[in-house]
Amino acid sequence: MPKPIDRNASIALDQMKAEIANELDADLTDKETLDGTMTVNLVERAERKLNNKEE
Repeated sequence: MPKPIDRNASIALDQMKAEIANELDADLTDKETLDGTMTVNLVERAERKLNNKEE
């Protein structure tokens, strides 16, 4: 039987992702936060930002 999802943990994780996005100056769309692509997009944006700093 799968372990039930802790709703409080899920909320806390979403808040943490939003804080990281703000630190990276990422303007996330509502779709990104709803469909689960937020983390992938944040990583891609961070990589682009780091690559631009190196150049």
